[in-house]
Parts: sequence; structure tokens; C-alpha cells
Amino acid sequence: MDNKNLDGIKKLNKDEIDKSRKIVLDYINNHETKKKNVLSYLTSGKRAIEKNITAAKKIDGLSQMEQSEKLNINNSIKEQKNLIAQPEDKELIKNEANKTNIINNKLKPAVKKQPKKKVAKKLSVVKKPSGREQKEDGLKHKKSSRNIDYKKYLKKFFYTLIILIIIFAVIYFLFAMSLLNFNIDNKYFRKVAAYIPVPALISKIGFIDYYNYHDSFNKVKKSIQNEGDLNNFKLSLIRELILKDLAGQYNIRIGENKGLYGVFKEELNKNIILDKKINKVAISRIDKINQLISSGQDFKEIGEKYGDEFISKDYINKDEAMKIFGRQVEILKLGGISEVIPFGQGLYIINLLNENAYSYKLQSIFIKAKTLDDYLAEKLSSIKVWSLVD
Repeated sequence: MDNKNLDGIKKLNKDEIDKSRKIVLDYINNHETKKKNVLSYLTSGKRAIEKNITAAKKIDGLSQMEQSEKLNINNSIKEQKNLIAQPEDKELIKNEANKTNIINNKLKPAVKKQPKKKVAKKLSVVKKPSGREQKEDGLKHKKSSRNIDYKKYLKKFFYTLIILIIIFAVIYFLFAMSLLNFNIDNKYFRKVAAYIPVPALISKIGFIDYYNYHDSFNKVKKSIQNEGDLNNFKLSLIRELILKDLAGQYNIRIGENKGLYGVFKEELNKNIILDKKINKVAISRIDKINQLISSGQDFKEIGEKYGDEFISKDYINKDEAMKIFGRQVEILKLGGISEVIPFGQGLYIINLLNENAYSYKLQSIFIKAKTLDDYLAEKLSSIKVWSLVD
């Protein structure tokens, strides 16, 4: 009882434990060495057979050399198996292994087995997208498809547009050349030219279309005797363009049957005189004079000193004065000073000096300004005109 423990298993001392471990380890090493030798031998034998098969003559599928090699290999395998698995060795190994396991189990502290995590299962299961994710993926795919379709449509649209522009340019060129070179004048060409005008004169302000030039030229062609007359005629047409441009700038509406240089000349002239970009210096001078008069200084003295001209004139009545200075005269009181009045060649400030049944006396201060005629002459001298007609 003193050599056994409570479980009936014989207790081993430290020397016996070390001896048992040594026996087991030595056997394991010898066993592994034998297995390696067997595998190496088998591999070399197999290679030798494969090498000799192609060189030896075969009978019934195997040569004599192959049969001999195969027999030798089988015998060697049997011998190695017998060496590896002797019954005594098996029993000894089993007993020693049992002893070693018992000792190791007693020496090791008790460790609770941890449940294995089901990692493989989790890895094998692919998370299915939710309904919202599927919807978002669908929207992204749809949006991507729309973008691709839109790019294709845009590309096709631009190609088509370029082709149409080229076709239109060719047709327009042929139409313009036939009109300018052959002077074709019929209702069909005029209708086309109304929508697709062909220029006869071109400047930076605009152009004069062919039929407008043609009709204007026919009206004055008898008076055109030389090239100078022809150039003046062309400049008169460009002057009409300048007047139209001015009317647009000053928001002046022009009727179709009214000549610009007639009815609207006075109105355009007033706007030119009051334009601060065109008459900056003149407007600055008249404003300074107006300030001095408003401060109480003598009207005549200021006019003679700072004005380009001081005028004192008796008119028959108010109506005669109104023809020149307009409604400012009507509202003017005795001794009163008017606002700045654009008229004729420049700017005026007037003072009502006397009024009775026989006379209407006014004093006026005049400042010279750039007028419509001055503006037109300046523009026409600097503008460049390209003529596509003779």
C-alpha cells in the first residue's frame, strides 16, 4: 500500500520519470529516422524505375529490370515495416506513454476548457445586404447607367450639332456668294435674306445687309459720280448704324418710317450733351458755376468770369423763349435761376431778369459741349469699314 497511491497507480520517483521520458523520446527519434529512410528509399527507387522504363525493352508491359527493381523495393518495404512495428516495442511504447501522460496530468494545473468560438461558421456565412442597402445599390447603379446614357446622348448631340453647323455654313456661303457676285434680286432671295442676312458693309458697330445697301444705293446712284461720292454714301449708312446704337443706349424708341437724323436728332443731341462720359469736362464746369450762383454770387459776374459766353437778350414773349429753352422757361419766376439746360451746342443756365406785356428778358450762361454732330464726325473718322460690294 505504501508503493501505490489512493487510485491504485504506482507512484514513480523522479529518476523513474526521467528514465521513462528518455525511453519514449529515443524511440520517437528512431521511429522518425526509420520513416524518413524508408520514404527516401522509396522515392529514389521510383525515380530509378521511371528512368529505366524508357531505356529497357518491355515485355507484357514490364521489362526484366523493372520487375527486379520492384521486387527489391517491396522486400525493403516489408523489412522496414517489421522494424517499425515490433509487438514488444509497441507494448513498451504504449506503457511508457501512459506513464508519462499520467505524470504530466498530475504535474499540470487544472485548466478549464474554453469553448471554441464558431469562427469558421461566421466566416462561412456571408452577410446579406439589407433592403435599404439593396435599394441604395440599385439607385447607384441606376444613376451610373443614367450618367453613361447622358454622356452618350451629349456626345451624339454635339456631333450632330457640328455636322449641322458645317452644312449650314456651306449653304450660307453659297447663298452669300451668289447674292454678292450675281446681284440676284427676287422675292425668294429677299425672303431668305430677311432671316439670314448677308452683309454688304461691316464695321465694329454692326453691318448693313445687302438689300438695305442695294435699295439705298438705287435711290442716290444718279448723284454718285466718283469714288469719293461712293465712300460718302457708305459712311452715311454707317452713320445710321451709329445713331441706332445711340438710340438703344438712351432708350429712345424709333419708328420704322421716321428718319433718325430728322425727328430724333434733337433728343439724341440732348442725351449726348448730358452724357458724363462724353462731356465730363463741360458738365463739371457748369455744375461749379451753378454752385457759385446758388451760394449768392452775382449771376452776371459769374457768367462773364467762368462761362464760355454770357448772353442777355430780350424776347418778344415767353413762348419765343420756350422754343429755345423749353419748359424751364415756363416754370421760371422773376429773378429765378433755372437748372442746367442742354440745348444746341452746349449747356445753359438762365435767369429771368424782366417780364411784362411787351418783353421777356433773360440772361444766360453758356458752356460749350460735344454735340451729336461732333460725336458722329469723331466716330466716322476713326471707324473702319469693310465693304463686300463695289
